[in-house]
Amino acid sequence: MSSRLFVRLMTGSSSARSEHIRSLFLFTDGQATTGVTNTPQLTSIISVMLEHPIRPTIHCFGFGQTYDSACLDSICQAGQGQSYFVEDAEAIPGALSSALGGLMSMAAQNVELTFTPKV
Repeated sequence: MSSRLFVRLMTGSSSARSEHIRSLFLFTDGQATTGVTNTPQLTSIISVMLEHPIRPTIHCFGFGQTYDSACLDSICQAGQGQSYFVEDAEAIPGALSSALGGLMSMAAQNVELTFTPKV
């Protein structure tokens, strides 16, 4: 899981088209079995990799009853995305609809407001 995710993040951030990559969907059982397998280390690396000025959000879709929700929730928190549980094939359209609906309705993200009172 981590190897493929890291490759996508690295190639996306160095690609000439990286300014178009806004969201990354990770479909997995959440079991990190190759590469980095420790969840805190995994999320730390993802956070560093996402320090690119145009950072994509990472949304995770966990498949099966044994998916590692803690791992996927950590990845999504680092990637400022959402985690979805997909119990079976019939649940895929609902999870994708929810994720895509959230992307389509987002008006702003990472906004900072500063209020200066008039004197």
